[in-house]
Amino acid sequence: PRPQAPAPTGWASRNPQLVGALWGAGIMVFFGGLGYLLVSEQQTRTDGMEATGRMPPGGAATQQQGAGMDEQMQEGPEMQEARARLNANAGDVDAAALLSHELIRRQQFDEAVKVTAKGLAADPFNVELKVHRGVLRATQGDMAGAEAELTALVDTWPDAQEALIFLGSLALRRGDKAAALAHFERFSVEVPRNMQPPQLGPAIAQLRAEVAGGMP
Repeated sequence: PRPQAPAPTGWASRNPQLVGALWGAGIMVFFGGLGYLLVSEQQTRTDGMEATGRMPPGGAATQQQGAGMDEQMQEGPEMQEARARLNANAGDVDAAALLSHELIRRQQFDEAVKVTAKGLAADPFNVELKVHRGVLRATQGDMAGAEAELTALVDTWPDAQEALIFLGSLALRRGDKAAALAHFERFSVEVPRNMQPPQLGPAIAQLRAEVAGGMP
């Protein structure tokens, strides 16, 4: 039996409105540096655009000036508050999770690794931070390790479903559309419909058609 998670800490459960930001125009899975084309290689996306059509904070500047630029001046109030809370209290796991998420999204992976480790030192069972740790392994080139860790999370912790999005992305990265389809379908079953990005259904349908047709 699955162990019971201490609290519903999963990022997707707390931020359903942001799940759609993982999906860009042209059916793009996007999270920080993990932006992989899902099905429509022929379609192009406007750099920095999310599924909502809004520009994410710092998105245009990041695209124009590169991921290595210092984005601290562009940090929003929530991110600034999370950083201040974590500096004041190393045990503030919620602040660590929020800051870690934003750092990954901004492709500031080195700091994200430190913040994630700091949060997990305070609460080794925090599901959101565990997912972040798995995602960060992928950004460091350990794709196999990332997949293994994220798979263990979704099979063990009931609040780790957002890891399925990243598992699907990693499967697409290595060209395994069947595995990607399985992850996205599982996400669609385990996550309430009102927390799913609207592009998920059409993306799954198109992936099903491609897998059934033997398209690479």
